[in-house]
Formats: sequence, C-alpha cells, structure tokens
Amino acid sequence: EDAVVFPVMTQGVISTLNVPVTGAGYLQAWIDFNGDGVFEGSFGENIASDLRDDGTGFDDVAGDGVIQIDVSVPSDATTSTTFARFRYSSEAGLPSPVLPSTARSRITRL
Repeated sequence: EDAVVFPVMTQGVISTLNVPVTGAGYLQAWIDFNGDGVFEGSFGENIASDLRDDGTGFDDVAGDGVIQIDVSVPSDATTSTTFARFRYSSEAGLPSPVLPSTARSRITRL
C-alpha cells in the first residue's frame, strides 16, 4: 500500500499533497493541526471531503491513481509531532470516527 509523502508544511503557507489511490472511491482526509489528538472539522482539520480521482477540483489528471490536495496550513498550527488521517471508500461523506467495511483508513504520524 502506497503512503502519502508529506512535503515540508509551513504555518500560513499552502502545501500540495499527492495522495495515491486505487480504483473508484471517495477520499476524506484530516490533519490534527492543533495537536489535540482529535480530527475536528470545525477547526479546518478536514482537508478533503469526497475527493475523487476524476480530474476535477484540485485533482490534476483523471484516473492516474493520485488525488492532489491543496492544504492551507493554519498560522497557529502546532510545530510539534501530530497526525493525519486518510480514508478512501466507496461510500461518500464518511466522518472521521466511523470505519465501515468498505473503507481503507490510514493514520500517519507527521
């Protein structure tokens, strides 16, 4: 399984993540920017909602197995170790804590 490779992420700067995916599905992603151990949508930590490998939005090329996400790193983001969560599923609109059988989920240490 391919992993997301993170570029250097700087407070107040937009960084682009290339997320490898396989097959048709919907990508959900979160980064725990404030380092509190919770992936919260209300604090801008939900960086991807129902993104597809279809060439629309930030995705550059349809069907190439990579979804691009432009991430605006908050100016007050933690500079300590934190985590990101990526979910790729045949189901759209999945919240962070739910893990249905058709979803692939990965938590990555940053």
